[in-house]
Amino acid sequence: MVSMVCVLSTDNLTALYPIRSYRARGAPPPPFTILQVARACVAAPDRFLPVTIGTGHRKVTLIDATTGFANPAKELLQEAQRVFGEDANVATIVSIGSGKVKVTKMSKGDDEDALVEALKRVALNTETTHAELEARLHDAFVYFRFNVDQGLDNSMDASALHSYTSTYLEETSISRRLDEAMRSIHTRPKGVSLKELS
Repeated sequence: MVSMVCVLSTDNLTALYPIRSYRARGAPPPPFTILQVARACVAAPDRFLPVTIGTGHRKVTLIDATTGFANPAKELLQEAQRVFGEDANVATIVSIGSGKVKVTKMSKGDDEDALVEALKRVALNTETTHAELEARLHDAFVYFRFNVDQGLDNSMDASALHSYTSTYLEETSISRRLDEAMRSIHTRPKGVSLKELS
């Protein structure tokens, strides 16, 4: 099984810094542990400190990639095409969200803090990428997106998060879609080529 984790390097916040479990062309990342990668994934600048990995010229400081890459599904497809070639087949793409962001608006009397919060919500929007992929991949039956209706925020305790997620998964349409995704993962249908998906 291969995996790619999307984070950002503080030296270049405009491009993804992928941490791969496989070899790829380009400069290899410094050696890392699973714990370091997990910490980098949640290192949102307003909540957790950045994570530094490596030493010397291979030292890199990482933060999470939610700003600008909140839904990296398109980057995943580009990476797969780069690594496996455009003729490789895709059987299943599963996208998991953490809740849809409320409609973002600004009022004339908003102060600077309100503006910053509004811009944060825009930067964390995952639905634009989802809508594009859903439209493009709908007929291929390889794309499965699961995302609760309301954003899950830091003010919720563990029992509220569990209750909210359980209610979402028990919805008939979601439960049916989950069964379809599990069937696709289990049976590994031929799917479609990366060239067709792009």
